[in-house]
Amino acid sequence: MNKSFFFDGEVLHSRSFPKKHSFHYQYKSIYSKDVYCFLKKKYNYLSIFPLRYNFTQKIIDEEIINWFSNFIKIKSYNKNDIKIDLLKIPNIIGETFNPVCFWILKYKGQLKAYIAEVTNTFKEKKIYQIHNEGENIGSDKWISINKSMYVSPFSEKIGLYKFNINLSPVIIKIHEFDKEDQLEIITQLNGDLRKLSRKNLWIYTIRLLYNSLSVLPRIHIQALKLWLKKLKVFPHKGDGYAE
Repeated sequence: MNKSFFFDGEVLHSRSFPKKHSFHYQYKSIYSKDVYCFLKKKYNYLSIFPLRYNFTQKIIDEEIINWFSNFIKIKSYNKNDIKIDLLKIPNIIGETFNPVCFWILKYKGQLKAYIAEVTNTFKEKKIYQIHNEGENIGSDKWISINKSMYVSPFSEKIGLYKFNINLSPVIIKIHEFDKEDQLEIITQLNGDLRKLSRKNLWIYTIRLLYNSLSVLPRIHIQALKLWLKKLKVFPHKGDGYAE
């Protein structure tokens, strides 16, 4: 059964190259436990009105769940002991824009793999599969993944991400490097999980709604500030995917 919590956190973003720029915002989301059953091949839907997830997108079945299924098969994991958690801002009014959300695979309670589902402002999506060859992923483990999609007009499509995750408490760190291995951006997402109840549901829903409506304006405001600092602009050119 899907057990969901209010994620009460913040995001910190610091650019160190080619010019310094930093900001931080309050970040509200939902952390849902056990969102998919591999034995029944069935989603455990978020059933807290008016919060909901849309699991009908092709990328979820064809790339995210399919990759997890193959990973579980290769590692010979018992599906009875698999849990998939999801950190993602839910839909409230229409489709909520999530720059990044995290699908987290646990086996016998241990973190084995996770997927960063990245969406840019052109609504292009890319998934990055992060794992430690089946070994546990500890809070001190950094994992490198090649960047291959456009996410900002001030960074190239290609580069390198380094991910680090801790689940108790939730702290997710992403270091982004350019193609010359120069550290460009440090991002950290951290927060606490709060129990949802009838008493606090609508208060948390209002906070989630404010957060979801603020995401795109905040992105554009920070982009304007970077443009005023005269950072080099890398055009999208109609296709955000690296060749």
